[in-house]
Amino acid sequence: MSGEVLFDDGDEIIVEGSDGLPGELVLTDHGGAFADWRTPSLLAFARAYAKPANDRHADLQDPRAFAETYLTALGAEFRRIQADCRRRKRAFDALFKHLPFNEEGSFACRWVRVLARLDGTDEAQLTAEIRRHVVALAPGSALENSL
Repeated sequence: MSGEVLFDDGDEIIVEGSDGLPGELVLTDHGGAFADWRTPSLLAFARAYAKPANDRHADLQDPRAFAETYLTALGAEFRRIQADCRRRKRAFDALFKHLPFNEEGSFACRWVRVLARLDGTDEAQLTAEIRRHVVALAPGSALENSL
């Protein structure tokens, strides 16, 4: 389905640090990245990427801090993945060359489109767009006015 991000749907594992607090988020299924491979920009998914913060904000003691931490971590992980793909570009590009390629959506086609979208996305712009959709960070929000 276009515009739907398959993230925060139960395919993630929180790994606790030695202090008992969440230390790492591990994504166990990357299949959602290939669900909507035709949308040329990740900016179109900003509202969906804001959903994990928005779904939790009413239950949090400090939703603003949670949202800021979420955006910081999301941006850092995006930059890490993007850098890894760029550093190993030839390997990533060749990974599914042996599979049939057709514009109707073969996996090889989806792979090429998703990698191009990842490479063409500016992390700062994406994070700023997601921020616009996070309730706890919205200008003029009740949360902001109470600070």
